[in-house]
Formats: sequence, C-alpha cells, structure tokens
Amino acid sequence: SLHCFSPPASLNSDIIKPANIPWAIGQAIEYFQQHRCLLVLDGWETLFDSQTLAGNYREGYAGYGQLLKSIGESKHKSCLLLTSSVTPKEVARLSGARLPVRSLRLGGLGEAATNILRDKGLSETDKYLELIKAYSGNPLALKTVGTTIKNLFGGCIGEFFKHYPIWGDYGDRLEGQLSRCSELEKLIIDILALEVEPVSLAKMFLAIKEKTSRQKLLAALESLQRRSLVETLYGEKETRFVLQPLVREYCRDR
Repeated sequence: SLHCFSPPASLNSDIIKPANIPWAIGQAIEYFQQHRCLLVLDGWETLFDSQTLAGNYREGYAGYGQLLKSIGESKHKSCLLLTSSVTPKEVARLSGARLPVRSLRLGGLGEAATNILRDKGLSETDKYLELIKAYSGNPLALKTVGTTIKNLFGGCIGEFFKHYPIWGDYGDRLEGQLSRCSELEKLIIDILALEVEPVSLAKMFLAIKEKTSRQKLLAALESLQRRSLVETLYGEKETRFVLQPLVREYCRDR
C-alpha cells in the first residue's frame, strides 16, 4: 500500500535548527526506509538565491540540498517527486538513465494544447495551431494569453495577432526568471537573442573573452541549461546553443 508522508513528531520544524539538520534528515530517511511514502515538493526554484548561478541556495536553505542528496544516495522504499523550473545541482549529479534518480524536462504540448484554447472559449479554431506554435505549446503561456484574448479581443485570435506579441502575466514570469540570472548569464542571453542561428561555443567566447574566462562561460551556460532558458544542439563538429523559443521572442520584443 502507498502511504501519504506525514513527518513523525520528532521532526517538528521548531526544533530543526542548523545544528540539527543532519539528525533531522537521518530521521526522515529512516522513516522512508520503514514506510512506502510518496513525497511531492513543488516550486523548488524558490529556494535558490538570485543574481548567482543556478542551484545556489538562499542563506539558511542549504539543508534542503542536503535532504535531496541524502534521499538520492540512500537505500529506501519511498519516492520523491520534485518540480522545479531550475534543476537542482543534486539532481543533476545523481540522475542518469540507469540510476535511481531520473530527470524529465517537459516540452510543449503540441496539438494537445488545443484543449486549453477550447476551454478558454476562443473562436477561430483554424488559428489554434498558429497560436500554439507562437507560444511553443507552453501550457502556462497559452492559458495566460488565452485569458488575454478572451478579455481584450472577445476570443478572436486573428484580432490578437494584429498586436502580437502580447505577454501579459506570462511576461512577468519570464521577467522574474531573467532577473534571477547573474550578469554573465544575462550577457549570454543578450548575445543569443540577437543571433538568428544557434551560436557555437567558440563564437560566443570570442564575443565576450575580454569580460570572462572560458571556464566561467561554461559554468554560466550550464547554469542557463539548469534554468531551462538555453537549449544545447549537439553536432558532429561542434556544440551550439540557442535560447528557448519563448525566451528568445520575449527578449527580442523587450
């Protein structure tokens, strides 16, 4: 049977102070070993510090990283399901196709997103796929823009496209993601946003070599990958980088 995780009384948050974190994590692991639990943690990215590379915890929150590491490395019969727009370093290090820790990057919905637009009551069903493509099938973006189309344009997609792009509340979300990036990450984003084609590592380093080292550039690119802002294209001769389509459009529009 599957039990909903309910921390034992000994894990009362009032007594989990920095010095007690290893003990508290040990208590949690012991509980996971004794019971078959499902622990769901949503919005993990809120624990990370801003203006630094992705995956650095805010002051006082490093214990959460220790918890992930312990759950990933320990033998137990429970499961942790984690959602985050930023991949934690612990997950990146411990995940693999043949390892107990797995990571799944969610893509766009494609034609399945038509249900979102239909539920919003948008007219001109023949323009559904065009709208889905414009927002890369992102369900949150489509829900947000669908509301805008309904409220401002009476559900008429064609009228909306006369004023495209309109970001609404989803633009605030993207702006929040970008504002948490380091200065070097923002510089890389600016370079990628202005390029028509994916950019090679050599070309990117040539553009910013006076401002950083190759090692720092690589670290920043990996950080942008963990933020789900940059995609990597692997070729036989060279690796190239490109912004996520929605991020590129937003940065160009901004």
